[in-house]
Amino acid sequence: MKSARRSARGLTLLELLVTLVLVSLIVGIVWQALGQLARIERLLAGTQLQSLNQALRAEWVRGALEGLLPGDAAAGDRFKGSALELVGLTAEAPAYPSPVVARVSLSIEYSVASNTTALWLRQPDGDKRRSTAVSPLPTPLLTPLLSWPGRSGRLRYLDAAGTWQDRWPVSDEPGGPALPSAILLETGLEDAPTLIAVTRASAAPLPTRRLLETM
Repeated sequence: MKSARRSARGLTLLELLVTLVLVSLIVGIVWQALGQLARIERLLAGTQLQSLNQALRAEWVRGALEGLLPGDAAAGDRFKGSALELVGLTAEAPAYPSPVVARVSLSIEYSVASNTTALWLRQPDGDKRRSTAVSPLPTPLLTPLLSWPGRSGRLRYLDAAGTWQDRWPVSDEPGGPALPSAILLETGLEDAPTLIAVTRASAAPLPTRRLLETM
């Protein structure tokens, strides 16, 4: 009879306090685990977004290089390139949402403060947007497209013989190819991929800039 009466009474005050303490400890541990999981998810999301942004900018650069045009030598629009800079006309300028023919300049620069090298998109002053209605650019552009750690990186140009050159045109003599067959961006890092773009206009001559303006 006594044992039946004790079981009917339920939990004692001490047993109830011990149960509440254990439940509080479990809830605290689970809450901390959920908080750490949320922080990890935010970090992963930030890393993924950063990687996606870098990949998108790389595609912008590749598109601009693939859309390069020979230009008009008389008008000073002929494509030129060195190990650290290239300037020319492209039909796929990264600055515009729709395809236009515009002057584009890409340069590789090193920052001592951050110990990083970046590929910059520059838009010269006074340049014109080439579309059905010719209008000046709103402001000169200066945008870092790609960046990587350390002081390394260069641009190279593939000639018709399959040799990579450090500048274009290779010779100052007239009559040579207006565009290289491909352009290579080297970062100099083993874990950082290089970017290569095959110029579509190098296989056949295209209309000059003056002719494009009248179209």
